[in-house]
Amino acid sequence: MTVETSTTALLMRHMYSRFSTRKIRQSRKALRTAQLWLHDAKAKEIGDNYQAYFVPRMSQSEAGSAFIELMMRAKPDDKPYAHPFYWAAFTYTGL
Repeated sequence: MTVETSTTALLMRHMYSRFSTRKIRQSRKALRTAQLWLHDAKAKEIGDNYQAYFVPRMSQSEAGSAFIELMMRAKPDDKPYAHPFYWAAFTYTGL
């Protein structure tokens, strides 16, 4: 199964931000919380995340193309990643 890299980066960023502030036993909850965030996030919020987090860390062309693609296909209040395709393939295995 293939996953979209920009969406995966958003999901992992949100998971690890929760994971790093929680105890290990809550790791599965961190992933689930990140999945729910991605499911519910509106295009404006996702675009703001791209601008704040990815633009400084990615090449300008990578970050720009991900941002432009999102904004071209979604209105600010749309939830472009609500479909399980974007977040359901990820599972947590471990402690």
